[in-house]
Amino acid sequence: MLDGVVHEERRATNAAVVCGALVAAGYVALLWLLDAAPFQDLPLHLTRAAIETDIVLHGGERFGSDFAFAPAFTPYIGGDAVLASLVAAFGPGVAARLWVILVAASFPVALAIYLRAARYSGYSILIASILALYLATDWFFLSGMHHFRLAVACVLMALAAWEVWLRSAWRGAYVAWMALVAVGYLIHLSALLFTAAGAASIAVVAYVMRQTNWRRIVAGLAPLFAAVLWQLSMTAVEAEGDVRTWGSATRKLVALVAPFARYEWPADGALLLGFAIAAGLLVVGSRVGRSDGRFVSAVLLTLTYLALYVAMPFASGRFSHLDVRAVPLAATFALVAALAAAESAGRHSRAAVWVALLVALGNLALLERHLVRHNRTLRAYRVMAARIPRDARVLPIATRPLDGFTNPFLHAGAFATLDAGAFMPYLSNGGATPYFRYRTPPDRRLSPFWYQMSENPDGGTRADIASNFQYLLVMNPFDPGRLPVAAEVVAKSHIATLLRVLR
Repeated sequence: MLDGVVHEERRATNAAVVCGALVAAGYVALLWLLDAAPFQDLPLHLTRAAIETDIVLHGGERFGSDFAFAPAFTPYIGGDAVLASLVAAFGPGVAARLWVILVAASFPVALAIYLRAARYSGYSILIASILALYLATDWFFLSGMHHFRLAVACVLMALAAWEVWLRSAWRGAYVAWMALVAVGYLIHLSALLFTAAGAASIAVVAYVMRQTNWRRIVAGLAPLFAAVLWQLSMTAVEAEGDVRTWGSATRKLVALVAPFARYEWPADGALLLGFAIAAGLLVVGSRVGRSDGRFVSAVLLTLTYLALYVAMPFASGRFSHLDVRAVPLAATFALVAALAAAESAGRHSRAAVWVALLVALGNLALLERHLVRHNRTLRAYRVMAARIPRDARVLPIATRPLDGFTNPFLHAGAFATLDAGAFMPYLSNGGATPYFRYRTPPDRRLSPFWYQMSENPDGGTRADIASNFQYLLVMNPFDPGRLPVAAEVVAKSHIATLLRVLR
């Protein structure tokens, strides 16, 4: 009879593995189809990577007259290096698709590596990997903040190496730990903070439970101290006044769900509820005690990242969405805590697996409904952008309202540079990316949000636009009366209009 039960459980697990693999393949297929990079910030990152590739490999033949690139050991350059390598190997179109797949896959893989290092079972890794498909495609991913999403994966892999080092003092784990601290720092500055916070929490639990000693902890913290000292030695990042904003307690409470609010609350709310139900099913009937190190560690990690969320400001200068970056890690370790509770009771909840699959499948359907439409729009937009004369100076104007909480077309104007070789003023330069700059900095008084925010440029800004730009590239529909300068139509499609500035 016992053999029959074991056989039945094995069949159910195998079925879940097959279903999970099929759903994961569906994500890969969807992302591969998105050939127009329909993620808010991705056009900026892709264009910058193409410029960097041109400067490094071709002496700036195409973009060197307008841009300068000076590699440095600094945050964000790591992600640029990966994307630029893909551009050099495959061209911008294929590179963008491979990059998006890499970013989306990095989190499930990293979470599986962490769980393996922390000695979780294959059952726990299966559930976590399925739910990770949902967690990986949050608001940050859809907004094209892909350097940050890669950094989250680096944090998890670094903490995996840290777990092994503290437990075993294996030198290979220490080398991996040092490398991942450095790589995470080079990809996104937040990785340094989140890795340090996570490492401290894990070390406290390991030391209290006598799984390590203080010498091992001190030796392991050396790479973190080195990275912090290096960052402090660098020139301070421009922060435009460095005014910090936290918001009210109500805003902090509501913004806890911000990474999961993407398109529409009925659908996004149902998926978030499904995630919570799957985690809850793991906890039901379990009993954990203070001696369960994995559970205590996961709970402390969850509380640590929640505390960081509370303490961090929403914005500092021109950098925003700072505090909510801790929420994805808090949600991740809340799931890990639920898995630890289930393992302590020796329970394998089939219901949790199937709910996880439903969440992943429902999330895929929601992404398909929006991203395919956005991709079609941007594909047509890029046809119009490609008509701009090479080296012309063009001001893109984003006019379309947000799709739920996402703004997929905000930075589409970067394609004027990537596809046509024209000059547009909104590429990220200096500040957080000191290694990449315009040779002649453009006038940036006019925010790319101005039309969407129902703002109007003042007279001085209008005069600067008239004297510095030859074309306007405007998404349809738009109000001609709100254009910042007088202009005539050069070409028009159902998606965008190209206008020549009249002087």
